[in-house]
Amino acid sequence: MSQKTVAVMQELYEHKYMSYPRTSSEHLTVAMQPEVTATLRKLFQLPEYAEYAMPEGQWQGYTKRHFDDSKVDSHPAIIPTMNVPVSLSELSNDEKLLYDLLAKSLIRIIYPKAELEDTTVIIDVNNNNFKATGSVITNNGWYTVDAMPEKKTTLPPIFENDNYSGSYELKKGFTEPPKRYTEPDLITTMETAGKSLDDEEARTLMRLKNKGLGTAATRAAIINALFIREYIAKKGKSIYPTEKGIFIIDNLPVNDLKSAELTGEWEKRLHDISIGKENYNQFIHDIEQTVRNWYDIIIHSDVTTICY
Repeated sequence: MSQKTVAVMQELYEHKYMSYPRTSSEHLTVAMQPEVTATLRKLFQLPEYAEYAMPEGQWQGYTKRHFDDSKVDSHPAIIPTMNVPVSLSELSNDEKLLYDLLAKSLIRIIYPKAELEDTTVIIDVNNNNFKATGSVITNNGWYTVDAMPEKKTTLPPIFENDNYSGSYELKKGFTEPPKRYTEPDLITTMETAGKSLDDEEARTLMRLKNKGLGTAATRAAIINALFIREYIAKKGKSIYPTEKGIFIIDNLPVNDLKSAELTGEWEKRLHDISIGKENYNQFIHDIEQTVRNWYDIIIHSDVTTICY
C-alpha cells in the first residue's frame, strides 16, 4: 500500500498537480503565501470544494503555524500546486483520493480553530469517587472541512450536589498485547524512532528535525524491500515478522544495525557539521571505517548464509 501511495504521488507530481513529494517538511515558506492564496481561489472554483469557500476577508491570517522558513528543509511541505485540474474527473480514482487529502489540508489553514468545551465531573458513589469526562464542540472551525471527529463523549446536564440514580456492575477483563503494525503504523513508527533514544541531545534533534529511520522518500521502499527479502509478511492488513526475519534480528552480530541509537548519533553529527561544530571529512572517515568493521564482523559470522 505504501509503495502504491508513493507511485500515485509521483503521478500527481509529474502532472504538476502536486508539489515535490520527497520531503519531510511540515511547513511552508513565507514566500509561498501568494501561491497558496492563488491555489485556494482556484480550488474553490471546483464543485468539490465550493462548499468550503468563504469571503477572503474572513480567512484566518497566515501564521508560523503553517509558514515558517526556519522549519523548512530543502523542500517545503506537500501541497496542491497552482496548476489546479479543470475537473477532478481528469484524475484516476487513486489520484483523486490523494489530491482530495492535499486540497482539504490546504483549505483548513484558512479556517478558525475548532473550539471544544471540556467537562470533568467527580461522582460520589457510596464514598467512592468516580470521574466522568465529556466534551462538546462549541465551534466547528476547521473541523468543518471534512474533519469532524467521529466520536465525542458528551455528558447530560449535571449540577453540583444533586443526586442521580445509576446502575453499576463489575466486569472481568484481560489485558491484551499491542495490536500488530499495519504499513501506515510502521511508517509512523519509523518517523518517530528517535523518541526513545537515551542521548537527550540526539533525541531532541531527531524530534525537532522530524528525523527517524529512513526518510519520507525511502521509508516505503525500505518496507517493500523487507517484504521482497521475506523478512516480513502480511496477514490481512497486519504485518508479521517471518522466521527468517526473526532469525536475522536474533543472530545479526552488529547491534548498531538493529538500533535507532546510531541514527540519532549520526543525525546529531550531521547537525554539528551544518553549524560548523564538526569536520565533514572526519565524519565520512568514521562512516567508512564503521562500515568496514561491520563487514568484517558479518562476513565471518554464520548469519551470512541466510541474509540473502
